[in-house]
Amino acid sequence: MALSVEDVVIGKSGFNAQVSILGYDTFVQQMKRFSPELLKEMNREIMFVLKPIANKAKASVPDQPLSGWNYGGQGLRYQPSRLPFWNDSLARSGIKVKKGGRRVTGSFTKDSWSIRNESAAGASLEFIGDGPSNNSFTKAVTRVHGKPGRLIWRAFDDANGDTKVRAAVVLIINDYQRAFNDEYKRK
Repeated sequence: MALSVEDVVIGKSGFNAQVSILGYDTFVQQMKRFSPELLKEMNREIMFVLKPIANKAKASVPDQPLSGWNYGGQGLRYQPSRLPFWNDSLARSGIKVKKGGRRVTGSFTKDSWSIRNESAAGASLEFIGDGPSNNSFTKAVTRVHGKPGRLIWRAFDDANGDTKVRAAVVLIINDYQRAFNDEYKRK
């Protein structure tokens, strides 16, 4: 059975961009069992689709988001204001493409792939102001860097991720599903 575009769900909430694919776990289990090399090739191709979005998000990380956001080294974690210290290199390296993911509470789906921001400061920059706030720092971040969704989501939207990623993932998986079915028939 071929995968359709409706079977691929792009999640746009929380700290990462999630790509959930209905029936993907079963398909991957079968490929792991019967054709692990084909699975590796497919994963490389999907990574090739998602990596440019992550790279664009990394490129949009500012050296210093605001002058009041203190810079901290690797050993320093949080300022007295409970905001994580800023470190642009950690914020850039925290943006990663990951295979697999978490199941959202109350949902039957699990992320197949995601672009995550694993840096506390980077995630803070991404979502400061997402919700009601009258804080001057939050207002300044919003004024300088725009509304929440400043790194990963902006890169995802700029790349037209909703349609392009969904179509590319469906095409790749369908191609590999056909190849897997052909190989499985021969065995």
